[in-house]
Amino acid sequence: MTATPYLSVVATSRNDNHGGNMLRRMQIFINGLLEQCRRHQLDAELILVEWNPPSDNPSLAEVLSWQTEGSPCVVRIIQVPPKLHDQLNHSASLPLFQMIAKNVGIRRARGQFVLATNIDLLFSDELFSFIASRQLQTGAVYRLDRYDAESDVPLNAPLSEQLDYCAQNILRICHKNGFTETQYEKTQHEEASSPIEPDKPLAEAPQSTRYRLLENAKPVLVPLRKVYQRLFPKTVRDIILKIVPVDIADWLISQNLLTAQIPPALLESDIETPLHEPLHEQEEDLSALWRYPQLHTNACGDFTLMSKEDWFAVRGYPEWEIFSFHLDSVLLYIAHYAGIKEIILDDPMRMYHIEHTSGWTPETERTQILNKRLALLKVPQLSSEQFDALVTLMQQTKKPLIVNNEEWGLNSNVLPEKSLSSNRVV
Repeated sequence: MTATPYLSVVATSRNDNHGGNMLRRMQIFINGLLEQCRRHQLDAELILVEWNPPSDNPSLAEVLSWQTEGSPCVVRIIQVPPKLHDQLNHSASLPLFQMIAKNVGIRRARGQFVLATNIDLLFSDELFSFIASRQLQTGAVYRLDRYDAESDVPLNAPLSEQLDYCAQNILRICHKNGFTETQYEKTQHEEASSPIEPDKPLAEAPQSTRYRLLENAKPVLVPLRKVYQRLFPKTVRDIILKIVPVDIADWLISQNLLTAQIPPALLESDIETPLHEPLHEQEEDLSALWRYPQLHTNACGDFTLMSKEDWFAVRGYPEWEIFSFHLDSVLLYIAHYAGIKEIILDDPMRMYHIEHTSGWTPETERTQILNKRLALLKVPQLSSEQFDALVTLMQQTKKPLIVNNEEWGLNSNVLPEKSLSSNRVV
C-alpha cells in the first residue's frame, strides 16, 4: 500500500457480541473487504476503531482472522480505551458511541476518500469495480441502497457464493423513499400495520419513513436546560428567532445540542425573509414547516463515502453524547448545505446487510423495541422533531450547522494502534 491509499474504510466495534453473532458477521465483512480489494487491486486501508474494549474479553485483533495475503488493503486497529469512554455522558449505558468512534477513524484516515460503514456488510463486485476505477469526486457524497439479507450467510464460502446467497435471500431494500419488503419478509412479520404490496415502499411520505412518529414508546430526549445565556448570546437567539418559529427556536436552543457555534459567516444580514410566522399565527398545514430537500438518509450509517477533504470540511459526524439515531442523517444535511452534492449509486452497485437481532429495522419501529430499551436505560436520542428543526435551520440559512470544534475525532489523544498483516500483529 502506498503512503496515501485511494480508499480508507472506517468502521467501529468491540468484542461484546452486540447484535448477536457479532464476530461471525464481522469476520464475513473483513474477509469480503479484503477479497474485494484483492480482486480489484484497490489500494486501500481498513480502519477498525475498537471502542472501549471489554477488559474480560480478548481484543478483536486476537479473535478475528486477518487474511491479508495478496490484498493491497492494510488493516489498522485503533483502540479508544475505557478511560476516555468513561468521560462521556451516559457512558454507563452506552458502551459504544458509534459516531464519535467513526470520527476517530476518519480523523486518522490516510486515504484520498473515506467510506464510513459498519461491520456486518458485504459489497458487490460492481461497487468495488466502480471505486477501483478512481472516478470518485471531491465535493460529492456517495450513497446507495441497502439490501438486507438473511443472517445465514455461509461464513467459510468464497465471496462469490456469499454474494449469491445475499442476492437470493433479500428481506427488504432500504432506499431513498423508504423500504421495499419481499413477500418472505411480509409473511415473517404479521404484525405489520397494513398490507404491503411487493416492490412498493412501506409508506409514501415526504421524508423517509424512518421519521414516522411513534405512538406509544416514550424515548428519552435530550433534556431541556436553562442554557440560553451559556450557549448563545441574546443577539444570536434573536437571529434564530428570525429563522424558525419561536417555539422551535426555543426548543433548539434549550437542548444541549448546539455545542459549538452557528457558522461564523452567519450574520443578521445573511438571514433571508422567514418562510413562515410563529406557529400560533399560522393557519397553513404544519407540514409546510419541513420543506427541505429530501436526501437519501435511509441506512446512511452503513455507507457514506466522501473525500477526506470533505469529511474534514464538515468536521465529521456530530459528536453529541447521545444515542446515534439520526446523527448520520444530520451529517448528510450538513454536507448538503456545505455544498457537497449527493450522488446515489445505482443497482447493481449494492451493499448487503446481514440481518441481526438488535438495531433499527422497520419491525423494531413497529414494535417500538429500540425506543423502549433506550427509555429504560435513560439514554437520550435525537427525536424526529428535533432532527426536522435542525435541518429547517440549515434550510432557512442556507448554511451548514458545523457543530464540532477542531478537536473532533479525539484529535488531541494519542491512541494505541496496531497494523495487521497475514494474521500477525505488527
